[in-house]
Amino acid sequence: MTRYLNGQRIAVGLTACLLMGFASSGMAQGFSAKGNFSGATVAFGAPAGFTNYQLTVTGPNGFNATVFSKKGAPTINLRKLGVVDDGVYNYQLTAASTERAPVRTPIDNGRGAQENTETLVGASSSGTFIVKGGAIVQPTAETEN
Repeated sequence: MTRYLNGQRIAVGLTACLLMGFASSGMAQGFSAKGNFSGATVAFGAPAGFTNYQLTVTGPNGFNATVFSKKGAPTINLRKLGVVDDGVYNYQLTAASTERAPVRTPIDNGRGAQENTETLVGASSSGTFIVKGGAIVQPTAETEN
């Protein structure tokens, strides 16, 4: 049985928190996608320097829609996907920046020397909006990760 002193527990916890902070500091800086919620459409302005956008919207009664765009932020029109139920919907917009980071855990994908040693740094923005009477009424503040 291993015993830890309170000071050792604090030191281990502090070290873990610092490492998590350093790991997340590699997220792309400057990702601020401005949401445009109109009628039943969820759209975003595409920030410069990003590609490979993915927009996911989830909502009441199992609603789940995802769209992808290589260049430019995608748009989802909720009405085109069927009945739009009233309630709280969640969205998440992700993208890849031009910034690169080293791959820390390479996998054997059969490419040998052709294997990627770097990957694009990702960024995301997420939030919620409310649908009432089949239309979006009031989006909440966005969060940046």
